[in-house]
Amino acid sequence: MAPNTDDTYKNQNGYYMYINDKTGGQTQGLVAGLQSSAFKSSNSDCKISFAYYTTGTSLGSLYLYVVENNALTPLWRFIPFRGLDDQWHSVTVGIGRRTTDFNMLFKKSIAHYNGITALDDISFTDCRMRPPVTQCNTVTHFWCSNKVCIPKKKQCDNVDDCGDGSDEGSLTCNGYTRFNFEQGTGNLVQGQNGVDDDFDWSLYAGKTPSSFTGPQWDHTYGNSSGHYLYMEASKQKFNSKAWILTNPFYRTNGRNCVMRMYYFMYGVYINQLSVYSRMYSSGPPTHTLFTRGILAGDSHPLNYSSDFQIIVEAKVGDSFLGDIAIDDISFTPGCQASSGSLPPPPTGSSGITVRPPVSPGQSNCNANTQFTCVSDRSCISKNQVCDFRKNCADGSDEANCVPTFCGFTNGSLCNWRINASQSGRPDQTYKWKVDTASSASPGDFRPTEDQEGQRAGWYVWADSSPGAFLDSTELYSPIIGQTGPQCKLVLYYWMQGHARHSMEIYLQVNNRTEHLWAGEDDHGNEWQHLEVFLGPRQNFNLVIQARRGRSFTGDLSVDSINFINCQPPSLYPRAAQPTTSSAVECDQTYKGRCNFEHGLCPQWQNDPSAKIPWLLSSARTTTAGTGPLGDHTTRTSSGTYLYIESSSPQKPGDTARLNSATIKGTSRDCTLRFYYHMFGANIGTLNIKKRYSFVTENLEPLFSWSVNRGDFWYRFEQNLTTSNQGDFEVVIEGIVGNGYFGDIAIDDVSLTPGCQFAVNQIPGVPTPAPIIPGACGSSQLTCGNGNCYSPSQKCNFQDDCGDNSDETNCGTSCKFESGLCGWHNSLNDNLDWKVLSGPTPSQNTGPQNDHTFGTSAGQSN
Repeated sequence: MAPNTDDTYKNQNGYYMYINDKTGGQTQGLVAGLQSSAFKSSNSDCKISFAYYTTGTSLGSLYLYVVENNALTPLWRFIPFRGLDDQWHSVTVGIGRRTTDFNMLFKKSIAHYNGITALDDISFTDCRMRPPVTQCNTVTHFWCSNKVCIPKKKQCDNVDDCGDGSDEGSLTCNGYTRFNFEQGTGNLVQGQNGVDDDFDWSLYAGKTPSSFTGPQWDHTYGNSSGHYLYMEASKQKFNSKAWILTNPFYRTNGRNCVMRMYYFMYGVYINQLSVYSRMYSSGPPTHTLFTRGILAGDSHPLNYSSDFQIIVEAKVGDSFLGDIAIDDISFTPGCQASSGSLPPPPTGSSGITVRPPVSPGQSNCNANTQFTCVSDRSCISKNQVCDFRKNCADGSDEANCVPTFCGFTNGSLCNWRINASQSGRPDQTYKWKVDTASSASPGDFRPTEDQEGQRAGWYVWADSSPGAFLDSTELYSPIIGQTGPQCKLVLYYWMQGHARHSMEIYLQVNNRTEHLWAGEDDHGNEWQHLEVFLGPRQNFNLVIQARRGRSFTGDLSVDSINFINCQPPSLYPRAAQPTTSSAVECDQTYKGRCNFEHGLCPQWQNDPSAKIPWLLSSARTTTAGTGPLGDHTTRTSSGTYLYIESSSPQKPGDTARLNSATIKGTSRDCTLRFYYHMFGANIGTLNIKKRYSFVTENLEPLFSWSVNRGDFWYRFEQNLTTSNQGDFEVVIEGIVGNGYFGDIAIDDVSLTPGCQFAVNQIPGVPTPAPIIPGACGSSQLTCGNGNCYSPSQKCNFQDDCGDNSDETNCGTSCKFESGLCGWHNSLNDNLDWKVLSGPTPSQNTGPQNDHTFGTSAGQSN
């Protein structure tokens, strides 16, 4: 058995290598090996790329080894413990510096083999050692003893880049501080458990104890005998951290002090690796230099006006599959060891932090809490950096931030940063890229014009031709310091093709991920408008993630990213405070306000005469594809809001009403404010009305919506002052639409002070029916046989009624003889299940009879 196509040309004319099993699967004691010719040596950046194809029921593991002096060091392994998707996958594996003859070996062994294993497109990148030269600029480069010329940034980094080791000699590296962990950790210090961190880094050689995470070799020697430091994620809680710290360095004052480090992060549940500097002997870090996945660079210059130390921190993820390793840390001679100790965190008698002394000409801003403006060296709060407002006279506080608008003009990423899965070769990596619309060809699955209709316009897109199923690529914004209460993200996206590809927008804050929006598969052959509510937040990243589908027919494009109303409120001196409209002032402090975090409030109650009630909920509603991900008040999945449930047993046209307390008809400047969410393909209607009496059903309509407005919280306000002087109630009415995907939600309801509550109620207010002995009352539901059960017993897989009516339309069991029993088709796929009896329309496939009765009259799905 062999693949139908190769990886190079993706057709039947191409060639590949595969395991040709002639034993009938009886492979006990046999090995399938594919070995390269011998190589003399390799550069430190050497990599091997290849494509593999594997499918079947009994495959065993596929290994890639480097063979040196008859010793095998595993560099990569594939163990098919997950579902296989029957396609080629591309991989790039680091080989690194090799100083002796070596071979590469693919190897597979298993007692009983049944399947397909193939390799294609094997290539080596950056493996050739640099040749000797006759001239070398020794200002920027180091001239090796063998006349090889290398950049100075590669000198004394624990890697033999010259080929003769002269760039790593003791005399050459005098003044450098280096740690390769072959003789322990040197003068590095573990963090104090319970004070600085939670547990310690471990010194190790070879493969870490947990499979599918951590390295199998060190970086210095590239074999299982070399040592490295790693964080063992097993038996630790999520976000537990390990610190290792340097001894203090002298303040640099402009000297070229640079840190270099190699790190290894492999595992399904990798969390975070960070490098910090600290100016004091205890307490939290002062500056963040590097955080994997947020801020990156080739090296990390350290320029400080006071003594400092470096902290390397690793955090544990959700599982033991999250080991993080580091090796070959080095500091250039500009980083000079201090003979003294760092001072304790300074505080004055009042407890206010005292700023450390600074050199003449330097800013006196507090590095912990303030930002130094470039032109005049003035100080502003760090909270004012990247807040969509230029607080420095020269705008330097916004220079490296995400701008209010980005159209990717002339290929600019506008300070967004691209991250991509690292499983493929450089030319076979699924990733976002900036491109012109004019480069798209007819038949491509991306637009031939940008969002503004310009053929010469730009946008960012993820090409699905390279990569593999479920590969992902991310657009990371810089840290956004602060946003205002009405801030929203608006963009246009193009999601075409039926490849099961998807796009998601989420934010990262305080080591927590909050999902904001997600879309999947084909959204049409046009630009789609999207609004995502952000609200007031601090110190977070936005992430736009594309995930590849099953084929090349699912490209994703994004354009015209816009942040609207995102400036936080200005801080005015008391004497110069601006006038604020009462319509937006204190909309969560006036009487009549309710955020539903503690249930319904006294001024707002469900109408006892309505068909259905408004329900309290948090996180997503019970039906996927409708309702909000979280509330509006806290913008988290733990916050609470009200919604109407549109799925069974509700029926189209069922109405829920939320009534206010009675308001005097003589009220002036009386305004209702609230936020609403209407998302789903079967959205019904949201009405705002005034009721003057329960004796008649003539409610005065004020406003109405009947449209899917997307996964977004919208603000609404309505002046309630009219010519009618009669006392009234405000009614917020939700009507169920024609389907399950019609949940309507409201949150943060409030009334302005002009709304004066009346002493008496309006005429005819109904009172709840008294609880009659034997009846179920208002807190329980009625069974078909007259018994009672609690709402928590609905759809709990138990017959609490005695006639099973509490499990009706729950889908707990279904023979499909009378419909779908509460099951329903999802809108997030391409096809629908159908109820059928007898044979299916297609010949030679499908059943002839159902399973329940075994006849053509029975129904199946």
